[in-house]
Amino acid sequence: RQLGRDTLERESMSGTLAGVRALFLQALGKEAGKLDKEVADYCAAIMDQPLTDLDEIVEAVSPFLLSLGCMQTSEEVQAFCERLLPGRLHVQSLSTRSLTKLAQPVSLAEVTNVVSADFGDRLQENPTYVDPDLLKYAEEKMRERTEKRAAKEEAKAKEKAAREGVLLQQNFSGVMHQANTSAELWFSKDIKADNFTMNFSRLELLLNTNMTFAFGRRYGLVGRNGCGKSTLLRHISHRQIAYSPRLSVLHVEQEVVGDDTTVIDSVLTADVERTNLLDKERQLLEDKPDSDELPKIHLRLSEIEAYDAEARASAILTGLSFTEEMKQMPTKQFSGGWRMRVALARALFCRPDVLLLDEPSNHLDFHAVIWLERFLMSWKNTLIIVSHQRDFLNNIVTDIVHLYNKQLMYYKGNYDDFERVANERIRQTKSEYDAQLLQRKHIQRFIDRFRYNAKRASQVQSRIKSMDKMAVISPVVEEGAVVLPFPDPEPVAPPILMMQEVSFGFSPDKLLFNGVNFNVDLDSRVALVGANGTGKTTLLKLLTGELEPTMGNVTRNGKVRYAVFSQHFVDQLNLNVSALEYMHQLYPTAPIQTLRSHLGKYGVTGDTALQTMSTLSGGQKSRVVFALMAYKQPHMLLLDEPSNHLDIETIEGLAQSLNAFQGGIVMVSHDQRLISLVCDEIWRLHDNKLSRWQGTLEGYKKFLEETFFK
Repeated sequence: RQLGRDTLERESMSGTLAGVRALFLQALGKEAGKLDKEVADYCAAIMDQPLTDLDEIVEAVSPFLLSLGCMQTSEEVQAFCERLLPGRLHVQSLSTRSLTKLAQPVSLAEVTNVVSADFGDRLQENPTYVDPDLLKYAEEKMRERTEKRAAKEEAKAKEKAAREGVLLQQNFSGVMHQANTSAELWFSKDIKADNFTMNFSRLELLLNTNMTFAFGRRYGLVGRNGCGKSTLLRHISHRQIAYSPRLSVLHVEQEVVGDDTTVIDSVLTADVERTNLLDKERQLLEDKPDSDELPKIHLRLSEIEAYDAEARASAILTGLSFTEEMKQMPTKQFSGGWRMRVALARALFCRPDVLLLDEPSNHLDFHAVIWLERFLMSWKNTLIIVSHQRDFLNNIVTDIVHLYNKQLMYYKGNYDDFERVANERIRQTKSEYDAQLLQRKHIQRFIDRFRYNAKRASQVQSRIKSMDKMAVISPVVEEGAVVLPFPDPEPVAPPILMMQEVSFGFSPDKLLFNGVNFNVDLDSRVALVGANGTGKTTLLKLLTGELEPTMGNVTRNGKVRYAVFSQHFVDQLNLNVSALEYMHQLYPTAPIQTLRSHLGKYGVTGDTALQTMSTLSGGQKSRVVFALMAYKQPHMLLLDEPSNHLDIETIEGLAQSLNAFQGGIVMVSHDQRLISLVCDEIWRLHDNKLSRWQGTLEGYKKFLEETFFK
C-alpha cells in the first residue's frame, strides 16, 4: 500500500524538478537533514533524467549518500533508488510489442540514420537538468566534509600519542610524516603494503602483491638475478612504501665518503643522538656546570649505553677484520671495499629498528663472514637481508621471502626449509593442474559429443556449469636451470703452474709471504683461504704473471690459456656499451650471431645482450664475464670471489659447471657451499706462509670460531 501511495504521489508531481526533489527528501526520511540544499537539488536532477539508466543513477548519487552517512552500503543505495523510481525506467518488454507487416522492403542503414537523427533532436529538445556549477559546488562541499572528518581523526591520534608520552619525530629527510599518518600506522613497527606494485623503469617487477615484514623477524630475500630484490630494499629505505615515521631504517648500500675522519670516529658519529648529547654536555660543563639539564643528559646517555659505545664500536670493527692500527687511520686511505665495511660497521653500531643488507658478505673475507653470521644471529630488531650464501641464510634468518613470478612468497624457517617446502608446493600444484586438465578434457569430450542431443541437453548444461565453477589452477612456471658451461681444453703435458721458494712484498722490508712452494695441474681443485690482507689476490696475480716475485721462481707452461675472474670484475668491462658490442670489440672477426648465441648460453639473452652494461644487475654482469672467460677455451680458471652478486640458483649451476670442467681451478672465495661443492684442497695463507689445511672446510670454520671468536 505504501508503495502504491508513493507511486500515485510521484505521478501527481512528475514533470517538475521540485516534485522529484520533494519525493527524494521524503523517501530519505530523517536522514534528509544531513543533505545540503545544493546536494539534494543535484541528486534530484540526476533522477529526473528520462533517459538515465538505474545503474547510472546509483553510481551518481552513491558518493553523496554514503559519505554523508545517509546510508551505509551500496546495496542500500540500490534498493532506495529502486523503491523511489518505480516505472521511471522506460523499458518496454518484447512481449507487449505487436507484429506489423511491412508494406515494402526497408533499408536498415536508412532506418539507423533516421533513428540517430531523431535521438539527437530529442536530446536537444530535452536538455539535461544537471548544472555544472551546481555539481562543482556539491563536490566541493563533499570534499570539505571529508577533510574535516580526517582532521578530527588526526587530532584524536595526536591526543593519544601525547597521553602515552610519544614525541613527534622527523624522518631522515627532516620532513614530518605524522600529519598524514593514521594512529595505527604511527604506532606500528611492522612494514606492510597490500596490492603492492613495483616497477623499475618500464620493467614490472612486482604486481599486486601483499608485503609484510613483522618487527623482530629476520628475513632472507631470495630470487633470481634481476627479479627486483635490491630495488625492493631501495623502495623501503626511500620510504616509497608507507610505514611509521618513528621507525629508524638503515640501508647499507654505499661506502662511506673517504675523508680525514678516523675509522673509529666514523663509526661513533653514526649515532647522532649520542653525538648531540655529548656535545651538549660538553657545552654545559663549560658554560653552566650547575645546570639542571646535566642530570637529564647523563640519564639519557646511560640509557643508550653511550659510555660503552667506543668499546662496542671497536669490537664490531675487530670482527670485520680491522686491526687496532687501521681503526685510527683516516677513511680516505682505504679502498672502496674497506669503506663498505665501515658503512656496515656504522649500521650495526646504530642498531636501527629495520636493517637492510644487500649482499653484505661480498666485501668480507672468510673470517669476517663467520663473525657477521654470529653477530646477526642475536639481532633483536627487524632484519631484511639479500645474500647468495645458503649457509649464511640457514644460520641467520627466521623467514624466507621469495620473489617469484612478480609476487612475494613467504616461508617460515631458513633456506633449507624454504627449498623443501617450495619444491613440495611446486610438485603439488603441478599435480593438481595436471589432474584438473585431465578432468576438463574428459568433461569437454562429453559436451562436444552430446551438445546437439536433445535427450542429453540437461546433462550437457550441468557439465558446462560444473566447468565454469571449477577454480582455475594456473600452470606452474618453473624457473629454468642455470648453466654456465666451460668447454674442455685440449690436453697439455705437466708441469702447468709451479711456484718454488717464492717471496713477494710491495716493499722489500715488508713481505706478504715468504718461501712459498705451490703446484697446480689440470686436475687441481684448490681453494685459497685466509684473512684479508694476507695476499690471496696477490698470489693469483703471481700465477698469471701480472706480478713478478721478489724472490724465487714461477714456472708457467707456455701452451696453457688462463681465464681470470676478478672480484672487482667491473674493471674488466666497458659499462658504456652493451655486452654484445663489447664482445664484438674484443673479437671483431667473429660473426655477430655467433657472439650473441654464445652470450645466450650464459643467460645474457634477448634485450639483455643489447642493454648498456651499466644498466645490468651485478649478477648479469657476472654472467657476461663468465661468457668472456669461456670464449677463450681456457686450461686454467683463476677465480677471485666468483660468487659475488650471483643468486643461489646460479651459484649451484656454477658449481655443477666447474665440476664438469676438465681443466684446473684455483679459487678464492668466502662462500662455504661453493668451496665444499667444488674444491678438494684447502690452502691457508697465514703468518706470511702458504700451507695446506689437513682437514675439511667445516673443520677449518670450527677452528676459526674456537681461535678468533671465543
